[in-house]
Amino acid sequence: MDTAVPPSGEQVRFGFGKNWQRFVGTGVDEERIRVAGEGLKRILRVDDLSGRSFLDVGCGSGLSSLAACQVGAACVVGFDYDPRSVEASRAVRDRAGIAPERWDIRRGSILDADFLQTLTPADWRVGGSGLLRNDCRDIRDATLQSAR
Repeated sequence: MDTAVPPSGEQVRFGFGKNWQRFVGTGVDEERIRVAGEGLKRILRVDDLSGRSFLDVGCGSGLSSLAACQVGAACVVGFDYDPRSVEASRAVRDRAGIAPERWDIRRGSILDADFLQTLTPADWRVGGSGLLRNDCRDIRDATLQSAR
């Protein structure tokens, strides 16, 4: 989510979840899932994710997590700060018939060290594109900390 600090000093967050919920209702089809899976394999430089674990940071619609499941990931964890994004991801998981034990979806922030401690290290970590637009140094530091 984008953040802005108005003159009052109060932090404001812009939620993408509402948009993701609309997208999930109309945009997640077999072709988009196939293309997402192919893109994931290309980015990770693997033929499949069989037996591997996958962490989707800023999971948004859940499309990357679903693609990871479709290309064989044994265990997927997706999380997002925006509760509507979490709802959208859960709707995608439920529609795909994937068990929560295989694809866990949580609400949390990459900047919350206590939350990061609850995550099991994953073979692959992928961050949502919107996530990296804000305070990159804090995100980098939090991601490095979570990998330890």
